[in-house]
Amino acid sequence: MNTRSPRLDKFNQPDFIAKLRAGDETAYHEVVEELAMWFAVYTKRKFGISEEDAKDIVQDAIMAVYLKIEFYQPARGKFVQWAFQILRNKCLDWLRKHKRERLTFRESLAKDLTIQDEGKTFRDNLSPLEKLPRAVREAILKLPGRYQQFIGLLLLDTPENYIMQIMQIKSLGTFRSLKSRVLVKLQADIQQTN
Repeated sequence: MNTRSPRLDKFNQPDFIAKLRAGDETAYHEVVEELAMWFAVYTKRKFGISEEDAKDIVQDAIMAVYLKIEFYQPARGKFVQWAFQILRNKCLDWLRKHKRERLTFRESLAKDLTIQDEGKTFRDNLSPLEKLPRAVREAILKLPGRYQQFIGLLLLDTPENYIMQIMQIKSLGTFRSLKSRVLVKLQADIQQTN
């Protein structure tokens, strides 16, 4: 596997998607070559799944991307976001099947806050947004769409460079400025709700 970052913009081009939909083997191999390593890292870090099991999950996810490409709708999001959602679902399915609960620090915190705030039992199939206290979720849902997307990527522990590529942010300074604005707006909305 190579160690360079995926060329995300290429995957979002209509002609590339058309090649995948047409069953172009070269396009499929590009997806495998570019995303397999990132899928494996995400699977191991985010869900604490062993390297051996991660290989199987990644293979299943990449095959699902290939088989489900007809269902991909560019208007609803970028290809890489869609592909990572498939991977996430495969990981959650695997965890349910193996009855394991491996949480990142952020998920553990969200679990504790959810239980304290709402008195509900934590369920593994909750999204990171659903794991947050009700007041925080409501405040996030009131944010503009771009801010919601940014918060969602942060909640998924998406690396900064991915967030910058997905959201087409050109510089680290712009990224940090947007992060600051989003968090200040979110904090103000939460305080206003309370």
